[in-house]
Amino acid sequence: MLPRGFSSLLRWISAQDPINTLVIKCESLPDVKVGKKDVLLTWQGCLGESFNADLGAQLLASEIHGLQILGCAQCASSLDEKLAVARTRLGSLIATYCPPKKAPCRPREVSLDSVPLPRRLLLPVSNGSPLTLGASHAVRTFQAYHLLAREKRVENRVAGAIHSPEDHDRCLSTESPADNDASENFLPLLERIDVIHVLRCDACRSQIRLCPENKDFNLSAAGSNWRRLCPNCRLAVRYCPEHSETEIASQRSLEIFTALKTREETQEMSECQRCRNPHPSNEGELCTLCSYEEKNPFSAAMPKEVLKTLPPQLQEKLRGV
Repeated sequence: MLPRGFSSLLRWISAQDPINTLVIKCESLPDVKVGKKDVLLTWQGCLGESFNADLGAQLLASEIHGLQILGCAQCASSLDEKLAVARTRLGSLIATYCPPKKAPCRPREVSLDSVPLPRRLLLPVSNGSPLTLGASHAVRTFQAYHLLAREKRVENRVAGAIHSPEDHDRCLSTESPADNDASENFLPLLERIDVIHVLRCDACRSQIRLCPENKDFNLSAAGSNWRRLCPNCRLAVRYCPEHSETEIASQRSLEIFTALKTREETQEMSECQRCRNPHPSNEGELCTLCSYEEKNPFSAAMPKEVLKTLPPQLQEKLRGV
């Protein structure tokens, strides 16, 4: 859940003098020392409850050089998990708290519970933030990761990954009918999920259209030209907070359909003399199902050869009948 007052915090940061390090601590902890060009931020409640990599990316994209995190004992385990994810995305830009050698007498401090309105924002000038502060959390997250990748502040592991045909095989599940049919044109698992996500996410599509690197990119045919998308946009899509479990299920259906279509295109097909449906010519005049029914006219069971081509979930249901 997005912490209340986070948008106000981004607006407050945009009106400040350059911030070197933003030190973030749990609400229950006492104040700690920070450097002259640093800021101490008191979070709402525990960091382990609501802080995550996406919020960290938005803060870093707001022209903050680095983040230092200080959690309490109550949220230590949950915070460690969140920081592990954050470090895989943000690298050395996020670290644990380290006291400065010298601290100013009046350090800059702000609390997420009561973020003041900076006087600079009352002037008729731009807020100076690289993010669209009035946009949704998903849009700001996309902009943040895109900006960090474009400025080379984070490693773009999504665009830097090189996939061989063997990698394609490993991306497919062991029960997939596409295990032996993966080709160089078949996108790896995570990229197929990203393609499906773009088709349903308004935030990602709107930002992809705004990126000048995607001038000739066709969003309607994202699945066939995904590698032509701006590398920084591909990273931002991968980390979009709007990803859902339904996209994994949709990808599974796409995997099966693509595998069956590839199999049809590579095998010589003929029409079954009984059901008139296309089937591999090497099966004879009848398809596997019709041949089985002809040999076993009084059996309602499905042939094992046909059962193997169905999704695992459907196989389990049919076996229980």
